[in-house]
Amino acid sequence: MTAVTGVAGSGKSTLINKVLPGFYPNITVVDQSLFATGIRSNLLTYLGLSDDLRTRFAKANHVSPKLFSRNSEGACENCRGIGVEKIDLAFMDDIEQPCEVCSGSGFKPEVLQYLYRDKNIADIMNMTVEEAIVFFAGEWYTGTFEILSKLGLGYLSLGQRLDRFSGGERQRLKLTKELKHSNKIIVLDEPSTGLHPSDTQKLLDFVDALVDGAIR
Repeated sequence: MTAVTGVAGSGKSTLINKVLPGFYPNITVVDQSLFATGIRSNLLTYLGLSDDLRTRFAKANHVSPKLFSRNSEGACENCRGIGVEKIDLAFMDDIEQPCEVCSGSGFKPEVLQYLYRDKNIADIMNMTVEEAIVFFAGEWYTGTFEILSKLGLGYLSLGQRLDRFSGGERQRLKLTKELKHSNKIIVLDEPSTGLHPSDTQKLLDFVDALVDGAIR
């Protein structure tokens, strides 16, 4: 692990963004920028786990996987799967409130009768990462969830919208995804910005374990 520090104007950005790529073209910069995504994207979709979860529900109930998608047949017709209704306040910013038909789940009420291991799809979307580690114990999901937990993101819900993540949460989530690839140089751009001291310590502990080879 190498740390680059210095006063403003000392050339840190030039070194990292221009000089370093000249020597190592395949570096990956993980920053706190917004995800290129829409209002329907959530933690599970970002991690690429949604399709597998729908398949599990479909097999357990002998129905179509499309019923467990908020972008397809299972979407609440009132809010179109978003889970919220916008209220236009004219000269003020719009506000959102949970959909009165689906109570914010985004699914048709009849979809919630289908269960996977005694949980409906909304129950699982409302699970925190820590709860998911226990629920999916032994499954291939668990490794990804454990990394999120080690980065201090165990409180996030699986269905949380990506546009509601803070800058620090976005960066750590991006890091989780990048760690699926090996032998890469990863640059963390001001990783402690906006983090509580306890979360900063978790990040440092995680990076130490990564450098030591304890996390792969």
